[in-house]
Amino acid sequence: MRVLLTIFIILITCLFFTSCNKDEKQLPFPELNQSIPEGTTDTTQSIFSNILKQSIHYSVFLPYGYDTSKILYPVLYLLHGMGGNHQDWIKHDMARTLNQSISDKSCKSMVVIMPER
Repeated sequence: MRVLLTIFIILITCLFFTSCNKDEKQLPFPELNQSIPEGTTDTTQSIFSNILKQSIHYSVFLPYGYDTSKILYPVLYLLHGMGGNHQDWIKHDMARTLNQSISDKSCKSMVVIMPER
């Protein structure tokens, strides 16, 4: 029994140390093109909720050309995590990444709504 326990401890120790190797090489984050058309982001919107009996703040991303376009755009609702707010996606460069994705046609132009709750 003692021999089995010793072998088990040695195996666990070996597994522990092999999992502590150097970090795997990470792929570089692609450079974002600075000359692409930019959409607009408004973080000051709010609407009164009759159910909650309070104003709910939200942020809106509108793609480049939205104001002059007659196109009906799809709408994406991005919800923040627990303890966050409607500006969390904006703080993490969502608009810049979305502008790049729309520009290189890896996603369609869309309206993005980020509610507070």
